[in-house]
Amino acid sequence: MGGGALLARSVVAERGRSSSERLIPGSLNEESNVQEILDSPLTGRKLAGLKTRALRKRVWFKVLDRVERGLLDLTIRWVDNVRSGRLTETLLRILVKLARAMEQGMARVLVVGRELALQASVLAVKWGNVEAYSWRLDRGFWLGIAKEFWRNG
Repeated sequence: MGGGALLARSVVAERGRSSSERLIPGSLNEESNVQEILDSPLTGRKLAGLKTRALRKRVWFKVLDRVERGLLDLTIRWVDNVRSGRLTETLLRILVKLARAMEQGMARVLVVGRELALQASVLAVKWGNVEAYSWRLDRGFWLGIAKEFWRNG
């Protein structure tokens, strides 16, 4: 098999992936745990993946100041593997701050969803829907009602 056919196969395989998966092959998917990433050596690709996730969760600008964002951006752009102990320590402090903010966002959604589900359940039970009592315990319902709440403002 020629080199051109191998390249064509590679390009076709890449088309089915999102742009962040193409830029960060195998390092960050939604299933991956932030702790696993922080435990392994830091690379520019991993940092770029964490930045992408933080931007998608809308915590990048809320949690980090200009200096922290700039340090991460420069590291992503210019460093392949972080070897400096001092830089690693500084980056880890920033990344832990970012990881906590991303986890707190989901916790906040669950708290709001649980409150809304409780209110909806109480109202539905008063109207005679006995099965609505289970809404108070259904995490999927909590997430769904919270997403709908934020979507409609």
